[in-house]
Amino acid sequence: MMKRVILVSILVFIIAFVGFFLLTVAMEREANIERTQLILEDEAMLVQTQSNIISYEVNRFVKDLEFAAQIFSVYSADGEGFDTVADIWKSFSDKERIYDQIRYIDKNGDELIRTNYNAEGSVIVEEQLQNKKDRYYFTDTFRLDEGQIYISKLDLNIENGEIEQPVKPMIRIAAPVVSASGEKKGIVIVNYCAKNLINNFDNIAQASDNSVYLLNNDGYWLSNSDDENAEWAFMYEDKLDIRLGNFYPEEWEQISKNQNGTINSDNGVFIYKHVWSSDEENSNIVNGEGSWIVLSYISPDNAYGQGIITSFWSNAVYILKKEHATYISLIIISAMSTVLIAIRYRTDKRRRFFSEYDNMTKVYNRRAGLYILSKVYKEAKRKSADLSICFIDVNGLKNVNDVLGHEKGDELLRTVVDCINSSIRNTDLVARIGGDEFLVVLPDSNKEIAETVWQRVTASINKENNKGDREYLVSASHGVMQFMFAEGENINEVIKAADSLMYQEKSEVKKGLKIIK
Repeated sequence: MMKRVILVSILVFIIAFVGFFLLTVAMEREANIERTQLILEDEAMLVQTQSNIISYEVNRFVKDLEFAAQIFSVYSADGEGFDTVADIWKSFSDKERIYDQIRYIDKNGDELIRTNYNAEGSVIVEEQLQNKKDRYYFTDTFRLDEGQIYISKLDLNIENGEIEQPVKPMIRIAAPVVSASGEKKGIVIVNYCAKNLINNFDNIAQASDNSVYLLNNDGYWLSNSDDENAEWAFMYEDKLDIRLGNFYPEEWEQISKNQNGTINSDNGVFIYKHVWSSDEENSNIVNGEGSWIVLSYISPDNAYGQGIITSFWSNAVYILKKEHATYISLIIISAMSTVLIAIRYRTDKRRRFFSEYDNMTKVYNRRAGLYILSKVYKEAKRKSADLSICFIDVNGLKNVNDVLGHEKGDELLRTVVDCINSSIRNTDLVARIGGDEFLVVLPDSNKEIAETVWQRVTASINKENNKGDREYLVSASHGVMQFMFAEGENINEVIKAADSLMYQEKSEVKKGLKIIK
């Protein structure tokens, strides 16, 4: 009888153990699938955000090159007016503070006009002009047709045959200069100091718990969140083998051939997107090195990589390796059951970075903006700190869309957003809450401070209008409200109050406003 009891007890234990193990594996597999989906969505959004920002910045550089080329064309007919061109370029460089050099190089490769920018400001170089006929960016640009624009690879600046120290990442945007008779006279070129672009990329990459890379078209690292010593290897003869393809040849073959995608291999997960590849819509853009690549890499050795398991038996092995001590005693089995159930229903709290942005204006969308405002409101109320909002409406957007087209209307919206962003603090945030409506959240600001911020926005808008290069007038109306944190205060009602003040101002402004010039 005792033997039978023991056998039955062992059998029940085995059945219970196996049943519990199979249930655990199934639950872990389902939880892993959910976690995997969240991880992949987060990383894909991060990659997309990084590529959007890079594309936006490059578009900006192209427009600035077009401006520099237009200045040269207007003031330098027949070789005259070089001093005027240099003066205008110098002022432009001082204003933008991101262009290391702006140059005119004649057809022989000689620099005839050159401005340099440093910490003290822009200077016109007159005595240290160089010949650049053998530099790739000169030869590549000079062979282009009129109207085409060349974008170089992202590399390190070289002066007098040596890599400049400290290293200076550089992108060169250039266009050929063609006379009225069709003769190529030289090129206009701007050198963008890409340190800011790389720093912004690195800052955004910190939102990921995985590795985030920026690669050139040959698979060399331009930014490496794991090992900065691997960056710019293609610039050094003794580092030419430090490239992604030498570490992951099969994955690199797919990455180099496809514009975007996700690769799940034994080496980990690779989520990638090419930026500014040669088949972009703007056929006038000629890329010197094909494209850049934004890559998120999830190693199989880290916690996220180990969790990306979907097959049943892989999960079984994973559970045995991860929780082998669980199955030594029934007590630990019971405890682990509770833990795994908790894991199954646990919400992944990892906040997605840059996943809640308006695609066109690159500011928060309505949902993200209101969500963040609610958090800022609670924090300010807890600390008894000031908090204000500014409701802004773009004047005349419909008129611009109807008369000049939606492309100009989008340009108007982006211009107003640029004016807002250049006028607020790092702690402030902007959200697009409607077609032409924006909400600026101003922590640690009373109503007077908020109005001062609006005055800066207005001044920035006035500067845009004073340029005189638009077919329309940039205009916006506003309404400011300060939260009082009174009992029963409702965030939506405060926003509506700011909206109401804005419409009062808008009604007055529209009386004498002529948007289309």
